[in-house]
Amino acid sequence: GSPSKSSLDEETVVQGRPPSVQRAAPKGERLRRNKGHRVHAWLRFLARWVDLSLAVLVLGLALEVAVIVGIFPASLSKMHEGLLAMLAIFLWVFLEAGLLSTWGATPGKWLLKITLRDSAGQQLTFIKALGRSFSVWLRGTGIGFPIISVLTCAVAYRKLTERGITSWDRDGGFTVTHETIGPMRVLLTLLVFFAPVLLIVFGEMIKKSG
Repeated sequence: GSPSKSSLDEETVVQGRPPSVQRAAPKGERLRRNKGHRVHAWLRFLARWVDLSLAVLVLGLALEVAVIVGIFPASLSKMHEGLLAMLAIFLWVFLEAGLLSTWGATPGKWLLKITLRDSAGQQLTFIKALGRSFSVWLRGTGIGFPIISVLTCAVAYRKLTERGITSWDRDGGFTVTHETIGPMRVLLTLLVFFAPVLLIVFGEMIKKSG
């Protein structure tokens, strides 16, 4: 008969291989047969947005502190938001590789319960993670350049939804798994998602009041 609702809620989605060679899910878990459910492109987008938003926020705060204590000139605090974002996205390549090779996840992946493993089912080494991060930086986020990033994200989304795998995971032989996420994780993700916009609005309000 058809699977019960509870069994569907406990499914783990496995991707990283084309459907024809996709490996079996771990014992006690099942593969979703619906292609749209299997790839979860929007969850992966949200996870990366969380990571990059945090990277931009941390870098911005670090620059402000460095200016205040006199490490950098005051002019640096007036860096254009676009340049700051591009710098943060580039630096994230190295930080992401470090997190994936040690912690096994990034904040966004941890929040949305997305796991990344190599072809042997092991946690990525730093070299493998760095190669993947560079591929995502170039082919996924378009080096953070606004117009290019829109195009590269659109292409990556189409490939993921049509083929069930991104080019960087295909080339590296990586496997991505998704687990069910609870309401608290969804709430935290939304808070981080909208945090940059809220901070910009708050900053503009402070400038006008000053």
